[in-house]
Amino acid sequence: MWLTTGKGTRSLTERDLYFVYYMSRADVMVWSNERVIRWVQSVGLREYSGNLIESGVHGALIALDESFDHHSMALALQIPSSNGQVIITINIHL
Repeated sequence: MWLTTGKGTRSLTERDLYFVYYMSRADVMVWSNERVIRWVQSVGLREYSGNLIESGVHGALIALDESFDHHSMALALQIPSSNGQVIITINIHL
């Protein structure tokens, strides 16, 4: 895997990948419901974000519950299953 930075291109080390994966998970793990809503808005799903208010969806659920996937998020956002493009967007960002 390659990383492009302002200083050029370099190969990602195992340590880099570990840091990106686990630190990102740790960051998400502490997200409140409100922070999850802001994230949903930031990935272009603003019209569905209000459906998460008081839904119980928070960062620890996303990061730790292995059964919580893009289908679970689509259900929580109340996205019709016929809206495949939006579900693909969730899958990419989740």
